[in-house]
Amino acid sequence: MTYIKNMGRRRKVTAIEKIELYNEMLAAQKKLLYANRQLAALNRVSNFFRKIFDEEKLFRIVPRVLCTALDFDRASLLIEKEGILFRKSIYWRKERDKLKQLETLLKKFNVQETGIPKGSVPYRCLEEGKTLFVKDPDSVIEIPQEMKDILQTKAFVCTPIKTKNKTIGVLTGNLQYHEREIDQQDIERLEAFANMVGLTVDNIRFYQTLEDQVEERTRELESANQELTIALQKLQRTQVQLVHSEKMASLGQLVAGVAHELNNPINFIYSNMEPLRDYIKGLKSVLSAYSQLQSLSPEDVKTINQIKQEVELDYILQDIEVLLNDFNEGAERTKRIVQDLRSFSRLDEAELKEVNIHEGIESTLNLLRHRYKKGIRVHKSYGKLPLVECYASQLNQVFMNLLANAEQAIEGEGDVWIQTRRAGNSVRISIRDNGKGIPKEHLDRIFDPFFTTKSIGEGTGLGLSITYGIIQKHRGTISVESEVGRGTTFVVKLPIKHSSKSIGRRQ
Repeated sequence: MTYIKNMGRRRKVTAIEKIELYNEMLAAQKKLLYANRQLAALNRVSNFFRKIFDEEKLFRIVPRVLCTALDFDRASLLIEKEGILFRKSIYWRKERDKLKQLETLLKKFNVQETGIPKGSVPYRCLEEGKTLFVKDPDSVIEIPQEMKDILQTKAFVCTPIKTKNKTIGVLTGNLQYHEREIDQQDIERLEAFANMVGLTVDNIRFYQTLEDQVEERTRELESANQELTIALQKLQRTQVQLVHSEKMASLGQLVAGVAHELNNPINFIYSNMEPLRDYIKGLKSVLSAYSQLQSLSPEDVKTINQIKQEVELDYILQDIEVLLNDFNEGAERTKRIVQDLRSFSRLDEAELKEVNIHEGIESTLNLLRHRYKKGIRVHKSYGKLPLVECYASQLNQVFMNLLANAEQAIEGEGDVWIQTRRAGNSVRISIRDNGKGIPKEHLDRIFDPFFTTKSIGEGTGLGLSITYGIIQKHRGTISVESEVGRGTTFVVKLPIKHSSKSIGRRQ
């Protein structure tokens, strides 16, 4: 038997009261279970939001997560931008067709362009920075009737989304199908959800700031590293250039000395060739006269003929012209080599001078003649070039390196094309071969000091680096194009005129 106290007295509980008490207990238990589920859902949402680091992704999924977690039928996320509230995303359970109708209606009222009307419930929520609960949406005059007919909202609540610095938007939760009412606990849970969104936005922006700082610092370090790399390359090139300059100065002096020493005997031989021809011509005339004398006795004639046969005089007289021609050709070639050596070293041109580019190329080709005899055909296409201000010996070294590389790239027979032309205030020299080519991965490094694709002992890796340094010193450019199996093209561009002071600063 159950009793209850009333005014200090105990009395029996009727059957009806028992049923009412039981129903109240069931309702309270159901409400408690629902609240527990909601709290558990909020906890899961909190854990889920911690894994999101993309603000756009967060804004896209918030309405759906809200409906799923807090049991709303429809939810919207509105974001403030320059004082205007724009709808960012929406989720509507079971009503995809009506969602399309709503989109059409929003376009009709130009909401996407102009934003949520000022004075509306969401806008007041943003301005006032507090939650607003609308129990009877039909009484809200700011909502057009066409929209009310589509939405069929029973009740809705708007709550602001606040970050550390400002209110960034509004979150709305709507009931349409549920029999339940929006109570204070629903409002508190929606506010807690909005706080989670605001905190997540703060975290995302904080991480983004860190990432931006890391990226900026990384760019600074990469820039500093690149500057150090460039400085190191310049230092290496300077060192190579200094060593090269010393070697070339010594080599130039040696070549000039050898050329000078050779020049005297060669001039002696060359200058005496004509007198020798005249002497031999006189001797031949005397011999011819002797052979025609009739006053000689038969014994004398016999003796002379015997001597002529023993020394093979007839053969000597024929062959001596061939020998003289060979001597003359050898002397001519030696003289040209000496001239080319002197032209190549150009010790008399240590300062800037106007130089004929074609003469430098021809001198270099003459010095490489022995290497180009193995079946390599040289095709020349010389344009009309003015004299170019340069350091002649250094420019000849450029031609030597490029033409020697072209010869080395050709295995067996092949072709080398040399083309020159004027290009504005510059001259353009192109040296192309149809050799084995350079792999693409090596093209960016071929001008680096000590980089070589040749076998050990076949190359130092300094030739093209020195070439690059000389071209830079002349304020010119050098570029390369190559394809494996088809050949390589080097293009050198040099200014026709420049002040010696500007080149001096670059040394």
